[in-house]
Amino acid sequence: KIILLVWAFISLYCMMWLFLLDIKHTSYKDMTVVICDYRVSRKFYLPIYFLDFILFYIAPLVLAIVLYWMISRILFLNPIHSDPTESNKHQSDGSIGHQQTSDTLTPNSTATSRKQ
Repeated sequence: KIILLVWAFISLYCMMWLFLLDIKHTSYKDMTVVICDYRVSRKFYLPIYFLDFILFYIAPLVLAIVLYWMISRILFLNPIHSDPTESNKHQSDGSIGHQQTSDTLTPNSTATSRKQ
């Protein structure tokens, strides 16, 4: 449903270009040149280009940054343990979300527990 809504929005948004552009034919002696040209003055297109830039570049970039930040925060605050008994030990100790402070990596550390 979300994908269909995105496609519908993009289709409607991009449909305005059908009305903002014009195809012009220029005839010469031995050939005809077809060019795509603006129907209105170019000064009206600057806001449209900025809207395109914000909607299709800046907004997805900010959304991706926020989502990846949230994912990384969850992964670093709640390490995934490879040994299920190890996570039970931490829960019984009352130290959920405890991160190791030593510089050496042990088999139960966060870095080695995220094997895919």
